[in-house]
Amino acid sequence: MWDANASSSNPDTARIQDAIDACPAGQAVKLVTGASGDTGFLSGPLRLKSGVSLWIDRGVTLFASRNPADFDNGAGMCGTATTSNKKSCNPLILAQTTTGSAILGDGTIDGRGGSLLTSGANAGRRTWWDVAYGLAPA
Repeated sequence: MWDANASSSNPDTARIQDAIDACPAGQAVKLVTGASGDTGFLSGPLRLKSGVSLWIDRGVTLFASRNPADFDNGAGMCGTATTSNKKSCNPLILAQTTTGSAILGDGTIDGRGGSLLTSGANAGRRTWWDVAYGLAPA
């Protein structure tokens, strides 16, 4: 899988976030099929801003990184879920205190909750869902 190497696990995050940050209110950042036919975007956490929408075009997929370090909120515990660090990860898409924002389009958002993590204590052993529910892998 294209994010098995933790050092290149979120290649589109900065590009998408920069586009959101630069986008004027009332407009959208549109994820579309690339010139070479690429239809997937791999990302860590994104933050929407007021008045800006994220459009995922038909046939395009926004994939969440499987590297917990990409989502860590500073606690260094994302991907481990302990009783003392229940909220140590940032969400894939955050629209907090925003108005006039949306996520739309006929594309797909794949959070990859059932895919094995690629780094940290649970790399290759647990999925995001396993960590969230405290379950051992099957």
